[in-house]
Amino acid sequence: MCIRDRLWQTAQTFSNPIAADIAVGPNDNIYFIGSNDRLYAYDDNGGSGTELGTFDVGTAGSRNSPVVNAANQVYITDGNGTVFALDGTDPSTWGNSTNLNGVIWKGQMGAGTGGTPALSADGSIAYVGSDDNKLYAWTGPASSFQAPGSLSGIGTGYAQADPAPVVTITGADKGTLEGNATVNPNGTLNVAFSGVPALSLIHI
Repeated sequence: MCIRDRLWQTAQTFSNPIAADIAVGPNDNIYFIGSNDRLYAYDDNGGSGTELGTFDVGTAGSRNSPVVNAANQVYITDGNGTVFALDGTDPSTWGNSTNLNGVIWKGQMGAGTGGTPALSADGSIAYVGSDDNKLYAWTGPASSFQAPGSLSGIGTGYAQADPAPVVTITGADKGTLEGNATVNPNGTLNVAFSGVPALSLIHI
């Protein structure tokens, strides 16, 4: 019999068992629901695992499994029926259910859920079953814009002594999206976005 060597284990011992399935993204990030119902992202360094970031869904908790699409978008649900799509390219920027850093979009079902999302073949639609006896199908924002996020070094000729220009976002898909501009010493602008753009929802 061949006995395999263990490569590594997490330095952290979680207060709850890791009972849900583990997902691995195209960028090789490892995602799982661990202690305190947080989503954890880890990197496999070959001989050790490095925590990259966590996302806390709040008091509703989440003991379901994450799923990941080819664009490194991570989908999870919470016990209140909220569906979160997270940007898995940089989990260190993740916040929580109040500070939506790293959240591409979130949606609310009519009731809670104990289900794990399932993705369409191209990863663009997330299907989730709800305790209100309905199946929900979620798509991302109508445009390819992802928020929260930021734009850096745009424009020219702005003076730091002058007020930063006001960012106005319009359109049917605006949702709660807002932008805040700051002026750089070189006369360019940075624009930081917060909130969530509108998205499409179908329930069956």
